[in-house]
Formats: sequence, C-alpha cells, structure tokens
Amino acid sequence: MSRYPTNQRPSTSLSMAGLWTLVGVASLLLLGSIQALPPNDLWWHVRIGSDILDSGYIPCHDIYSLTERGQPFFYQSWLAEVLMAGLLRLGGLRLLVFTRALIMTGLFGTVMILCWWASGGDRRAAIPATLSAILLGVSNQTLRPQLFAYPLFITIYALLWRYRRGQGRQSVWLIPVLTAVWVNVHGSFALGVGLIWLIFLGELLSYALPALGGRRAPMQIQAHTRLRTLGLVALLSTVALLINPRGVGVAGYVTNLLGSTPVQALAFEWQPPSPTDGLGVLFYPILLFLFAVLALARPPVALTDLLVVLAFAWLAASGLRHVVWFGLVSAPILAEALLRLPREDLRRWRDRLACHPFGRRLIYGDASGYPGFRRIAVASAIVFLLVPAILFLFYPDDDLWLTNNTGKAAVDFMEQNGIQGRLFNELARGSYLIWRLGAAQPVFIDPRFELYSLEHFETYLTLSKAEGDVAALLAEYDFELLLLDCEWQAPLVEFVDGQPEHWRRVYEDDYTLLYRRVGE
Repeated sequence: MSRYPTNQRPSTSLSMAGLWTLVGVASLLLLGSIQALPPNDLWWHVRIGSDILDSGYIPCHDIYSLTERGQPFFYQSWLAEVLMAGLLRLGGLRLLVFTRALIMTGLFGTVMILCWWASGGDRRAAIPATLSAILLGVSNQTLRPQLFAYPLFITIYALLWRYRRGQGRQSVWLIPVLTAVWVNVHGSFALGVGLIWLIFLGELLSYALPALGGRRAPMQIQAHTRLRTLGLVALLSTVALLINPRGVGVAGYVTNLLGSTPVQALAFEWQPPSPTDGLGVLFYPILLFLFAVLALARPPVALTDLLVVLAFAWLAASGLRHVVWFGLVSAPILAEALLRLPREDLRRWRDRLACHPFGRRLIYGDASGYPGFRRIAVASAIVFLLVPAILFLFYPDDDLWLTNNTGKAAVDFMEQNGIQGRLFNELARGSYLIWRLGAAQPVFIDPRFELYSLEHFETYLTLSKAEGDVAALLAEYDFELLLLDCEWQAPLVEFVDGQPEHWRRVYEDDYTLLYRRVGE
C-alpha cells in the first residue's frame, strides 16, 4: 500500500516546482561560493588544527596571547580544527570555501526532503517551509567549526523524525555514533543531546497522556518498544559524550562558556535578535506565522513537535546564534501543519495567488502563466552552477574570499620586514595574526572570548575609543606596535597620529594601519 494518501502523492515528473528546486540548490551553491570569510572564528581555529597535525598533540594551554599565555584553554573543537587545517593544506582556501558551499547545500537539501516527507509530497507546503529554514539559516554559514556540526544535527533530526513515524528502525542506532563525533567537533553537541531527550520526553508524555499528544502519525511498531528504543538511544548518546580527550571535562567547557561574562555580554551573536534589524526582521515574522499555523492546524500537531518548536523558539529568541537551529527543526513541522489548515483557508490563499500568472505557474505548473519560465529556470541553474565552477577551477587568487578586516596585507608587511614586539591589535585581525605568525607574535586580543576577562575587554574597548588616559594605558602594557582598524578605531588612530614623537606609521592601506613606537 502507498504510504501517501491518493490526494497527496508526489509527482514523479520534473515539473516547474522541480526545476525551481534545482535553481534553489544551485543558488545555495553560488551563495556559499561567493560569500566572504570573516576572520574571527576561522583563522585561529585553523592554526590550532595545523598545530595538532604537526605535533600530534591537542594543546591544553594558550600560547598565542600577550597577557594570558600559559593559561588553561579547552580546545573542544579539535576535530573540526584538524579538518579545516587539512582541507586548507590539501586545496587551499578555495577547497575550504567549496566545502562550506557543499555543506550548506546538503543541509538545506536535507531540510527540503524532510519537508517533502512531512507534507506528503505537497509542494505548496514543502516549499514555503523549506524557504523559512533557508531564510533563517543562510546568514549563519560562517566558515568555522559550527559549520561541521550542521550535518550531524540535521542527520540526527531526520533519523528521529523517521523513527517516530515507523521508519528507520535500525538507522536510529547511528545517533550515539554521530553524537560521539559531534562532541569533538563543536560545543553545540549539547543541542543535539537535548533534542534527543526532548523528543523522548514528548513521546513519553504522548504515550502516558494521549489526550495531549495530538494526532499521531501511523506507527508500525508498538509504542512501548518505540519509547524503550528512544530512551536507550538518548542514554547511549549521553554516554557517548565521554568519548573526547577530556572526558567529563567537556561538561565544564559548556558551563564555562555559557557562564562567561564576556561571551554573554559582548559577543554579538549571543545577543537576542532585534525585531527592527538584522536577522530579527526575518525571525519574528516567521515565528509568528509558525505559531499562527500551529494554532489553526486541525487536528493539532503532535505534542512532541510542539515541545521541540517551543524549546528551540526560546533558544532562538535568547541569542542570534540559535536562530539557525530553530529554522532547521521548525521547517518540517511547519510543512506538516500547513496541510492541516482548514481547507477553506488554503483554498482562499490559493485562489488569491492564482489571480496572477506567476502564481498560476507556481501553484499549478501549467502553461497558463509565463511561457518562458522553464527556460528561465534552466538558464538560472546553469549560471548559478557555472560561477562556482569558474571560481574554484580558474580563479587564481584565494584573497577573493578575505574580508577587509582580515589585515592580510599588513601581516604580510610585518612578516616580510621582521616586525615583532608587544602588540595592541584589533580583535578580528588577532585571529589572522595567530594563523600567520603564531606564538612568535603574541596578540593582545582575539575572538576567544572565554579566554579573556571582562576587564581585559574593557581595556581593549577603552583604548580603541581613546577614552580615559590613553598614554598611560599604552605605557602600562609597554606596547611597541599598534595594528588598528581605520574606521572603528578612528579615535585611537587620531590620538596616535597626534603623538609623532612617540609613534610613527610604518604601514597603511584603506582598512588597516600599523604603528611602531619611536626608537624601536
């Protein structure tokens, strides 16, 4: 018997929806290929990975900071760091960029498949649900260890999704293995284990209190067997967290990170999304739309899905970095809920959209809309695929993907001229300095927020804004070099330029300035 109802059977032909899906996949590849690489959480991670490859040893202390050298530091993401350094050695920066493009394309491709399953193949529900995940996640594809956690998260979610619906009874046992990998890749492993336990709790409540469970998907295995399996998977996944170089110490890493005042107070991505700007402009309308659909869905969605949505919505509302996870888990739930809206509402929305030729083509895929849509879709897909191919195969310069605040040219100048000393630097450039010059040139600050105290960050900000007794602070740390951002550290630039008897400018470009203390 078919697993889809007759009126929900997916089409096997390559319709306009299929062509536009191809365009969407190609556009994701294009976006992942041309998006620049902020230095913050890239280069210092690559340096750690390179050190591990060279020494065969995972460091336990800092060796790159001017003020914190020798302090304990937990390099929890060592496996992702090794992978990043290995890819860079194998194929240069372009291979890293290409890997990012493939990961993000595969991530949202998997979300699309989940939405397709959830909607029974109804593209009118699958496409907008997938689009919601893309809109919430496409801005969070920075090349850093978290990128390598996305495939692990979506794979675990997909396995749990299928298992709850009576499929993949053997593959669900892969989840503890994936968790053991994840705990060595990125600190977001806590979200994965939390998701597993949350789904187990939802299924347990639905079984114990069936009136709260909503309509259950058809099951091919007994409920108590399903619960026992989910409980064992959750328990084994929790135990699998011990498979890391520090054992139970990984729990301390998470609590220290969450309790770090500089992280919580100063790191932008840990701040709640604003409804008036940035990602919040997309997050809050999508959140309200999701809640409205869930409220109108008849019969209501399963209690487990509701718990997942509420938990990850709360996480997303508490910090920008969590919005992407919310988009991933909510998309298939939204697709399923859209099919449960009252038919008269769906019919009214469909009729309004079908009044326009573009809408008719999108909904029905017939020839009553624009006749050239198929050619446009094919041409767009070809162009979107050709651009990444040209960049990766024929473009000779990896600098294409570096952002202006990387400071590569200034660091080149320092290396070529043997310039070293006690350095005050802009934060993002500190990451690239660690990669290029390593322990030979300690940095005053870098994006490892949990390494530095709040007082240290306050000193950094005070100097950057040229507030207070700047000369006394410069003398206190005995700085010999200043590597500054032309724009946001402009007050300090102005102060230093007014001290020609103490500082002279030895390098400058449109974005970075390097000063050397007179007499050095």
